[in-house]
Amino acid sequence: MQRETGQKADTTATTHEPVKAKDPKSFDYDEKAVAKASKEKRAAKKAAVKKEKKQKKPGFFRRIGIFFGEVGVELRKVNWLTRDELARSSGVVFGIVAVFTLLTWLVDSGFGALAAFFLGR
Repeated sequence: MQRETGQKADTTATTHEPVKAKDPKSFDYDEKAVAKASKEKRAAKKAAVKKEKKQKKPGFFRRIGIFFGEVGVELRKVNWLTRDELARSSGVVFGIVAVFTLLTWLVDSGFGALAAFFLGR
């Protein structure tokens, strides 16, 4: 049987020594040893986290260099349009903008004429 310590229970032992990874119902289960092992494990985990936090991060200018390097890597992954695809897409966008500009001008002129009619100008 494995417990928190990761060790297997010793089933061949003839003496009744305290064993960390035994079943709590057995007569030679040492609760203090298990508690101590658990406490040591938590302390080791805390120390590892503290050590990770303590590691010095790169300087300001180095971080900027890393950032632009990563930007370059990502830009190489981009699926860029060909010249023809770009020209077609741009033509569609300019056409739609022209149509909506014309519609907006017509609606605005119509409302302006209605306002002038009702105001008597």
